[in-house]
Amino acid sequence: MADGFRSLVFVWLLLLQGFVFAHGTESHEDKPQHAEQQRPVEKIPDAPLRDGGAAAPAAQAGSTEPGAADGDSEAIGSKMSVGGIIDDLAWSQFPTLHPMIVHLPVTLIPLAFVFSVISFFVPQRVFIWLALAFAAAGLAGGFVAAFPMHPHTTGLSEAAKFTLEKHDFFAYATLWLTLVAVFVALFCLWKPNRLDKAGLSLILLLSSVSVAITGHYGGTLAYVHGVGVQGQFLSSH
Repeated sequence: MADGFRSLVFVWLLLLQGFVFAHGTESHEDKPQHAEQQRPVEKIPDAPLRDGGAAAPAAQAGSTEPGAADGDSEAIGSKMSVGGIIDDLAWSQFPTLHPMIVHLPVTLIPLAFVFSVISFFVPQRVFIWLALAFAAAGLAGGFVAAFPMHPHTTGLSEAAKFTLEKHDFFAYATLWLTLVAVFVALFCLWKPNRLDKAGLSLILLLSSVSVAITGHYGGTLAYVHGVGVQGQFLSSH
């Protein structure tokens, strides 16, 4: 019992350090720049809205219009209320929930790999259980992201289509690798030995690399090709 309690405390400390150091020591405030580093800011043209309506004109820097600052403060204050935050979290604002679901496999599968490595050096079975739980949860999240929540695209360029093919290839590879890892973890619980634990760690390592590559191509689709930004190139069917 004491060994199991120490193991759980170790896991809690391992997860806690990620929250403590995730933001770093820097604040969100803008840093002052030297005069020679300051550059004129180019005006970005207003982007059209998804429904075809005209976008509101961008606020001019240094505007002295009476009441403008007060109006902005009131708008920000209303958004920071409980009702405003709930409105911001409304799923109807997103053309697809795929970007939300993909955080599950991207986060949980590498954690399963970490616990599988720990189980190789620590005899407590709790780490195999944790590797199994995180792998199974990551597999479930990846399945939902790849099938029910997979966005349908339309009008893609040839470069974007090729990127999407690579994105899907590594996504499906991640699912298969994680599925195999779940069965290997179950076998390790039934009859644990160091060789099977090493195999579990290797499979989860490959799955972690695969899900990272999948996320890279997903980011390329969004930030390079603009797929999904304001609903662009997404089909309603």
